Amino acid sequence: MTVSRQGQHFFIQMQGQPQVEIFSQGPRDFFANDVDAQISFEPDAQGKTPGLVLHQNGRDIRAPRMDEAEAHKVLDPINARIKNNLPMPGSERALRRCLQELAKGNPDYDRLSPGFAELVREKLPNTLQTLRPLGQLVSLKFTGVDTRGWDNYKAKFEHGSNEWGILLGPDGKIDGEWFTIP
Repeated sequence: MTVSRQGQHFFIQMQGQPQVEIFSQGPRDFFANDVDAQISFEPDAQGKTPGLVLHQNGRDIRAPRMDEAEAHKVLDPINARIKNNLPMPGSERALRRCLQELAKGNPDYDRLSPGFAELVREKLPNTLQTLRPLGQLVSLKFTGVDTRGWDNYKAKFEHGSNEWGILLGPDGKIDGEWFTIP
């Protein structure tokens, strides 16, 4: 996420998404009108701001402050993958394993980032209700990298197909997934 200021206006921008203006609701707390998100800038003991917390979809995601050189180390490989339309190493294997575990109704939460594992636990009954009628996975085909850096796949099952997106963290754990409802 990039945080910027233009005059008296503050903006946030997530990778591959449009810039969104944020508005103050206190000295360190902001909200967005365009998306359901709040941001808190957390001060350290010296009163400096070493990072922020994004409050969205019932989750709190901490993000340390980075200078431009650090940000390039993170973003340049993502942008190269997007430009060259190359999947993250291991994303197909991770998604295939996750789909097989979901078919059994037993995700391996240790392969998920803590925040995503919490979300999967919460949504598991609805996810299983949606996916079980599709049957077993037949094939998985990489379809591209979206503007946010997520790998997208077409999944074919015994009784239908749908689209999936997956994001792996630097540790190889799944940080997020999405799927279309067939």
